[in-house]
Amino acid sequence: MTYIRENSRFSKILAVNLLVFIVLFLMSELAYRGYRDGFPDFIFNMVSFTSTPYSNLGTNNWVVYDKELGFRLNPDLDEVNSISVKQAEEIAIPKPKGVFRAIFLGDSVTFDQPGLVSLIRDRISGDGTVEVINASTPGYTSYQELVWLKRDLAETSPDVVILNYVLNDNHMFLHRFDADARMLMTREALNTWKSSGFVDRIIGRSYILIDVKFRALNVWKQVSQGSDSGGFVWENRADVAVAWRDETWGQFEKYLVEMKALVEQNGGVLTVVIYPFAPQFNEEYLSADREYVLKPQSNMASLCEAHDMACLDLFPVFEEVLRSSDAELFRDSIHLSLDGHELVADTILEFLSENKLLPESAR
Repeated sequence: MTYIRENSRFSKILAVNLLVFIVLFLMSELAYRGYRDGFPDFIFNMVSFTSTPYSNLGTNNWVVYDKELGFRLNPDLDEVNSISVKQAEEIAIPKPKGVFRAIFLGDSVTFDQPGLVSLIRDRISGDGTVEVINASTPGYTSYQELVWLKRDLAETSPDVVILNYVLNDNHMFLHRFDADARMLMTREALNTWKSSGFVDRIIGRSYILIDVKFRALNVWKQVSQGSDSGGFVWENRADVAVAWRDETWGQFEKYLVEMKALVEQNGGVLTVVIYPFAPQFNEEYLSADREYVLKPQSNMASLCEAHDMACLDLFPVFEEVLRSSDAELFRDSIHLSLDGHELVADTILEFLSENKLLPESAR
C-alpha cells in the first residue's frame, strides 16, 4: 500500500510539473512570436497558422510559400503586385506599343531599394518610353529566377533581361536567413522542416522548436564538415563555395541556356552581370592564386562567350576603385553599400549602351 501511495504521489507531482512546463512553454512561444513578428503580424500568423504552417514563419508575412519557386513575395501586400514583383503597379500585358521593357533578375543584392536598379530607372525612364522592372527576390538563385521567368515574366515581353549573377547562385534552392535569423522558406527549407512524424509535426508548429532544431543542425554541420577545409574563406561557406566546384557548372549552364532561349522566343535579349564576393579582393589570396580566386567569374565569362551573350564582370571595376581609393563598396561580404550601388548603376548603364541593349533615347 505504501508503494502504491508513493507511486500515486509521484505521478501527481510529475503531472503538475508537466502541466507547469507546458503552460510556461506556451507563454514563451507566444512571447517569442510577438517579439519576432510584431503585434499585427503576430495576430495574423496566429489566425492563419493552421492553414499555412510554413509560409509566414518569422518573415513578417512579406513572403509566402510557392510550390514551384519555394517562396515568393506576398502579393497581398500593397507594394507587391499580383505576380510578386515589388511594385504596386501591375505589368501591362501585352506590352504597350513604343515601350522598351528591361527586367532585372536577381536576389537581395539587386533587391535593395533604393539601390542600383532604382538608380538606373531614374536615369533612363524619364519620358516613359523605357520601363525598368526590378524582378529581384532576396534568397533567389538563378534556377528560381528561371522558373519565375518561365511561369510569369516571359509573357511580359521584355526587350532585355539582365541576369544578375551572385556567387551563391549555383544552388538550385538555397536556405536563406537574414541578420535576425528570420527564415525565408525555400523548398529545401520546407523539406528540412516538413512533417515526417508526430515529433516533426510538433516542431513544425513552434517558432522556438524550429529555432532550436535549426541551431542544432547548424552546429552538427559545422562539426561534421570541420572548421578548416582550406585556405580561402569561401571554402567554409555553404552559400558561395559551390561557385568554385566544377560539378555545379554543368547544370548551371543548362539553366542559362534555357533562360536565353526563353527570352529570345519572347523577342528579347539576355545579358549577364557578374557580382564579386568581397573576400576575392584579399591581396594575399590574389597573390597566392589569382586564377583560382577568380574561377567563378572565368567560368561565367566562358559560358557567356560560348552562348553568344554579352557579359559584364564587375570584379575589374571594383578592383580598380578599391586600389585607388578608400571607398567602401560593400556593406557585408556580398551586399553593396550606397557607393557600391552607385558604381554598379553607372557601370551597367555604360555596358548596356556600349552593347546597344538600350534604345537610342536612353543611351
